[in-house]
Amino acid sequence: MVNLTKLLLKIVGPGAGNIMFVGHAATLESCTRQLIGAHPCSLQELTKLVQKVPYCGMCVCQESDSGGKASTWDFIDPPVPPLTHAPNVRFDWRCMQ
Repeated sequence: MVNLTKLLLKIVGPGAGNIMFVGHAATLESCTRQLIGAHPCSLQELTKLVQKVPYCGMCVCQESDSGGKASTWDFIDPPVPPLTHAPNVRFDWRCMQ
C-alpha cells in the first residue's frame, strides 16, 4: 500500500512551507494516521470516527524537530476555531489521535 501523504511530502520537498489536504472526514483520518505512523483503523472504528467530524472539520499536524532522524509528526491546535452551524456539534480534533 502506498503511503500517499508521505509520498506527496517527498515530492514537495523539505522546507516547502505548509501543505493543506482537503477532503472528506475519512481523509482526515487516513492522512493523519499515515503521518503519525499509526496503523489503519478497522472499518468499525472508521465509521465511528467519521461520524464525529462535522462539515469543515479540521485538524493540524506539525513536523517535529527530529535532529536529523526520521521525521515525526504530532497533532497541534488548529490556528482557527472549528466552523459550526446549527446541526453540527463542535469538532474536537483530539478524537483523531
